[in-house]
Amino acid sequence: MADLRELIDAFAQASAAYNAAPEAADWDSPEADAYEAAEHAVIVAPCETAEDVRMKARFFLDNSGPNDTLRNCEDAAGSDLDRFLRSLLGEAQP
Repeated sequence: MADLRELIDAFAQASAAYNAAPEAADWDSPEADAYEAAEHAVIVAPCETAEDVRMKARFFLDNSGPNDTLRNCEDAAGSDLDRFLRSLLGEAQP
């Protein structure tokens, strides 16, 4: 598994590609799929150190899109906020 810094960097790349795509407002695009996958990877990545916790918290505080996802998204398996909190405890998740 990639470390948290690599996942955050991958999200930044996916976000830039999504924002540069002609259909940037369309969530039914390959760029949107990559953005959502990269965002999910950061949400569920288990924190292994106190530095990981700080880095992840800073990422979500500094990025309004992922922050909004934490506050507003959920599916049959639960909320993204719950997944995020479990990751801070170091729990691995799908």
